[in-house]
Amino acid sequence: MNSFLKKYKFWIIVACVVVFSLLFDLITKSLFYEKYYTFIDGVINIWYTFNTGAAWSILANQTILLIILSLLILVGLTLFAIFYKSSSSLYSIAVGLIYGGAIGNLIDRIFLGGVRDFIRLEFWPSFPIFNIADCCLTIGAILLCVYFLFFSSILNKKSSVANEGEINKKEDKNFFEQEKNVLHNQNVENVNIEIINENKNLKKEDTIKKQSTKNNSLKLKKKNKK
Repeated sequence: MNSFLKKYKFWIIVACVVVFSLLFDLITKSLFYEKYYTFIDGVINIWYTFNTGAAWSILANQTILLIILSLLILVGLTLFAIFYKSSSSLYSIAVGLIYGGAIGNLIDRIFLGGVRDFIRLEFWPSFPIFNIADCCLTIGAILLCVYFLFFSSILNKKSSVANEGEINKKEDKNFFEQEKNVLHNQNVENVNIEIINENKNLKKEDTIKKQSTKNNSLKLKKKNKK
């Protein structure tokens, strides 16, 4: 079980973050549907709007193009995550947030033809109205940049040191195995030599016995002749 969790830690964290962020996004979109009120005075208003484009209404009414772009981003992120492996929780959370945000807005575009936005910054009226999925995308992108700028090289060094340690352990293990095999072979050779020497001694004894028997028989013949 521990080996399974260790092996798939990255994808488990990503899946958990995706599920949480996606549920949070879809629930809040439904909760604040066509709602208009002050949430935090002077800071945030709930101001529902339906956006058929991207931020600042870029590519308005280009739903198919935006769906294709979203799918390409998800495919590209998946391929990157498969080939770039990291045990960092920060990296996993960042990827999960980007996944969750992209999927949240993709669901809106596929089924509704646009995105439901409802968060308006009162202190910055020109800033586009956004939603939780946009927050997840932005936070995920920032965390990903922070990871690659400050943590990626450190983790790579640690992993390389760990790999060197594993290699050294394997080399030491191989060395001891070789030594063990050499000693075993020497012992086998010594045993074989002992067996050979013992066989030689037995042959000598047999030869001596035969010679002795022969001599005795000759003596008996001589006595009989006399």
